Amino acid sequence: MARTVNEQENAERRSRILDAASRLIYAKGYESMSVQDVLDAAGISKGAFYHYFDSKQDLLEAFVGRLTDDALRRIAPIVDDPTLPALAKFQRVMADGLAWKTERKAMLASLMRAWYGEDNLRVRLRLNEAGRRAMAPLVGRIVRQGVAEGVFDAPDPERAADLFLVLGVSLTEGIVAEMLADPPAPGALARILALADAYARIYERILGAPAGSVRLLDPDLMERWLAG
Repeated sequence: MARTVNEQENAERRSRILDAASRLIYAKGYESMSVQDVLDAAGISKGAFYHYFDSKQDLLEAFVGRLTDDALRRIAPIVDDPTLPALAKFQRVMADGLAWKTERKAMLASLMRAWYGEDNLRVRLRLNEAGRRAMAPLVGRIVRQGVAEGVFDAPDPERAADLFLVLGVSLTEGIVAEMLADPPAPGALARILALADAYARIYERILGAPAGSVRLLDPDLMERWLAG
């Protein structure tokens, strides 16, 4: 019993350190954040920090791992749903990120500028790499399901899934550039939707999906974000 209690306490302490580091990363950026900043924010000693993390880089890996696990927890039920056809799964996976961000806009709007700043470039690159590795098997399952259903014509589902994720990062960067403008530039919604439509046509070619079958953004959700 004591061992179980200790494991739980250790997990909670580690989580508190990660919570403090997350706030700092979003507020000032990973490169500007020091270990001492984390100690002060979490109210812990240097010894306590190094009990759970070997270095600042190790803390980064844990932060990225937490975000990746959160994304997988949202996406996995969609992929595992036996009632959904492949195209519907694909659409829901694509819609998940924007819907999640829109629901939390009040919190995220003030954080996104720091997140997409130079001080967090290393974090974003590491997160993109980790997310790609973690998500590829799930997206690959959707592609294989679509091939089996006769909706997709992708000879190499794994490569198609990898390309899907690489392009997703590029699309997100383009959308975020418009979203971070304050106030939004005239015509932002139209430009975002045109960009998403262009990527949708590329996805259809990669997947071998019918023309016009892929839609990447919900215009209403995007309009709600830009409207403030």
